[in-house]
Amino acid sequence: MWLKKMSAMATTTNTMRTKLKVICFGIIISLAAASPQRSNHNNNNFNNAGGSNPQENRPPRPPPPPHHHHRPRPPHGSGGGRPWHEPHVPHSNHYRDFGNIFNNMEQQMEAQDYNKTAEEEDLNDDFNGRSIVAPGQYPHMAALGFRSTTGEIVYKCGGSLISEYFVLTAAHCLITHGTAPDVVKIGDIKLKEWENDVAPQLRRVAQIHMHPLYNSTFYYHDIGLIQLNRAIEYTWFVKPVRLWARDQIPYEKLHTMGYGSTGFAQAPTNILTELELSVVPLDRCNQSLPADESAPQGIVESQICAQDFEKNRDTCQGDSGGPLQLNLERRRRRHRNKRRYRYYLVGITSYGEFCRSKSPGVYTRVSSYVDWIASIVWPNYYSEFSYM
Repeated sequence: MWLKKMSAMATTTNTMRTKLKVICFGIIISLAAASPQRSNHNNNNFNNAGGSNPQENRPPRPPPPPHHHHRPRPPHGSGGGRPWHEPHVPHSNHYRDFGNIFNNMEQQMEAQDYNKTAEEEDLNDDFNGRSIVAPGQYPHMAALGFRSTTGEIVYKCGGSLISEYFVLTAAHCLITHGTAPDVVKIGDIKLKEWENDVAPQLRRVAQIHMHPLYNSTFYYHDIGLIQLNRAIEYTWFVKPVRLWARDQIPYEKLHTMGYGSTGFAQAPTNILTELELSVVPLDRCNQSLPADESAPQGIVESQICAQDFEKNRDTCQGDSGGPLQLNLERRRRRHRNKRRYRYYLVGITSYGEFCRSKSPGVYTRVSSYVDWIASIVWPNYYSEFSYM
C-alpha cells in the first residue's frame, strides 16, 4: 500500500516538472520575440569583439552631459582644472565683470541720474590700493590751483584748511612750480568733474607766508601758509581741521590723502583718494633712506616718517602739501553734528625717494611749528599763550 502511494507521488512530481519546463521555455521565447533590437545590438557587440561579451545584458550608459564652451576654466595658477565649487583665486578681470553687473543694477536704480562715464572711470582705475573719499568725509582738504600759460587752472599741490581764512601747506608748493598758486579749491572730491552731491568752495590767494627758515635747497622747514581773499563758509563739505599741538603721537596709524598720482611717473588722478600709513621711528627712517644732499642732517625731529608696510601704498606727485592726520573716534558716537571722527593735522606731505619705493615718506611735523602758525593765523590767541 505504502509503495503504491510512493509510486503515485513520483508520477505526479515528474508531471509537474515537465509542465514547469514547458512554461519556462515559453517565457524565454516570448521575451526574445519582444526585444529583437536589443538582441541584435548585443550580437553585434559579440561579433565585433570576436568573443563573449560579459556586459551584453547590462543597460547602456547614459550620454555625457553637454560641454559648456561659454564658461572658461579658471586660469592657470589660480585653481585651474578644479571644480567651480572649490575656492580659487578669481581671474584678474573679475572686478570688471562684477563692476558691469553692479553698474547695470545702479543704472536701473538711478535711471536718469546715472553717470556711465564716471562709473567706468572709477572701475578702470584701482588707484593702486588707495580709496576714493566720500563727499564731506574730509572737509578740510584743499587743492592748490596754478594758472598755466593758456589760462587754465592746473591743480598741483594739496593743503589743509585750518581757519576761515588760512590753508596750511608745504613751502615748496608755493615756489617750486615757477609761480605761486592762484586759487584754492576746498572740499571737492573730483577736481575735473561737477558733482551734485558735493559743494566745494573756490577762493583766490591773497597772500602767502613761507616759514622764515625755509630754504628751497633743503627739505627742512617745508611749511607755509596761504591767506584767502575772503572767508570761506562753513558747511558739511568745508570745515577746518584741528592742529595736533603735542610732540608725541600716541597712535601708530595715520591717514593721508591727495589728488595726485598713485604711482611713479603716472598722471595725477584729480580725484581725492586716501591711504593709511604707519609711523616710522626717526632712527629707523634714517637707516632706510639713502643719503641726500638736500637733507645733510638726515631726518630731524621737526619731521615725521611714515610708510605703508602692508600694501606699499604711498603719497606721490601732486600730493605734496596735503595732510598727514589722526582720525580719532569721538567718545560720544552719536554726536549732534553726525561726524564719527575728529581729525587732527599731524604732518604735511613733504618728500620721498620716489613713489612706492618701499622706503618711508617724509612729512613736516606740524607740532614743531604751531607757535609760528598761531602768530599769523590767530594773533590774538597767540598773544595770550602761556609758556610757563
